[in-house]
Amino acid sequence: NATHYRGKINLVGGTLSFPINITSSGPLALANGTAVINSKAVKVARLTIGKTILPAGTYTTDDLNGRGVTFTGTGTITTSLIPDGWSHLDLGAPALSGSAAYADSTWTISGSGTQIGTTTDKFAFTSAQTTTATPSISARVTSLQTTPATAQAGVMLRDGTDANAPFVALTVSPAGLITLRSRTGIGATATAVQAPGITSAPVWLKLNQTDGTVTAAYSTNNLSWTQVGSVAANFASAPQAGLAICAGTDTARATATVTDVVMENSIPVLTAATLSVGVSPAGAGTATGAGIFENGTAITVSTTTSAGFGFVGWREANTTASTGTSYSFTLNGSRSLVAHFQPANLTTFQSTFFTTPELSNAAVSGPSADPDGDGYSNLMEYALGTNPKVANLPQQLGVVDNGHLALTYTRSKTAADLSYIVEVSNDLQLWTSNASDVSAPALVSDDGFTQTLRVTDLSPAASIGSRFMRLRVVKP
Repeated sequence: NATHYRGKINLVGGTLSFPINITSSGPLALANGTAVINSKAVKVARLTIGKTILPAGTYTTDDLNGRGVTFTGTGTITTSLIPDGWSHLDLGAPALSGSAAYADSTWTISGSGTQIGTTTDKFAFTSAQTTTATPSISARVTSLQTTPATAQAGVMLRDGTDANAPFVALTVSPAGLITLRSRTGIGATATAVQAPGITSAPVWLKLNQTDGTVTAAYSTNNLSWTQVGSVAANFASAPQAGLAICAGTDTARATATVTDVVMENSIPVLTAATLSVGVSPAGAGTATGAGIFENGTAITVSTTTSAGFGFVGWREANTTASTGTSYSFTLNGSRSLVAHFQPANLTTFQSTFFTTPELSNAAVSGPSADPDGDGYSNLMEYALGTNPKVANLPQQLGVVDNGHLALTYTRSKTAADLSYIVEVSNDLQLWTSNASDVSAPALVSDDGFTQTLRVTDLSPAASIGSRFMRLRVVKP
């Protein structure tokens, strides 16, 4: 049967069954698995459209329609998420399939299978191809679930992915037993050497190959290492290096988390980065652009503002990243961005901070009410960009600057429906704000949410007996 597609289909480490009709403007890349489309399942380790990596999950062909990919038939695609160059395989056909995922420098691996050992193996293996016959691998097993008790997880060098292939593995069990296992020839009976004592996860495990010998060692601090043993490295070519997990049973899966994976003499891999976007406060707007992408991808996040709010900026870990509604950058690692908004009118301010019963009580939520008792009415709290339910320190500061009285105050950047008027007086009775009396506001600072401004009395303080300044906020 003919296969028709536009763009690129790249299936690595599996088989592609026909008939299949894919139209892709992607390109679409399927890596590491078995693809059987038209009413059958597709299992891959990674699904990429262009440089956008779909999160781990199961996708029907309808899910992918509209993403630049069109399928005929009703197949599904199940993905995990691991870096390019890595593959996840269930060796020896365990009854329950395993999985692997990678996020924020942490691997989460799971698998069933009865053994790593005897003449054939039955376990889950997540690995990358090395570039030399003398590779090394180390990793930290940070956790391994306690059931099943027969589980083991660790690092492995393996001469291919056949169930009876030669290998060297160093694993840890839930009980803290660290074991070196190896098979020196195809189909040969594996041997095992157990380290003395008990060392439970978290623990670093390392396999280092030099001069035809693989040395296994473990450490609890990545500084001081205890050798378990050395075995011959009978690899016909550059082996696979990676992470192994075995439940010790075909009726359950074991799960482990692994960090600090270091592989020498392996193919460089392109890792994925997660970009999350959020909105604060909820309902104030929308934010788009989140996803999982290859590092180095050019990204643009965008936001729209709900009625009654004003956008103030994108923030990451309380630091302003951009004040534009669209923010473009190159993603080189996972990031979490939040689009921040503030009320742009008094009604929205009230509905943001007060509950429905409070909104019906003017003594609590009305413009002149002061529910936190700090001397600032709700109208003034809105004007200053402060929380009406949290008592605030004085927001205005009067000083003498170069012989002139000056008033410094903060204002919300989004309260466009208010007028801020600084006035001066000699007697606290007659107040004026003429251009001949006070200067125009000068910007002192801007934190993205509020601005700090300074207004100066144009009359020298020494020339007047008594002088006062105040900020008056008016809602037209």
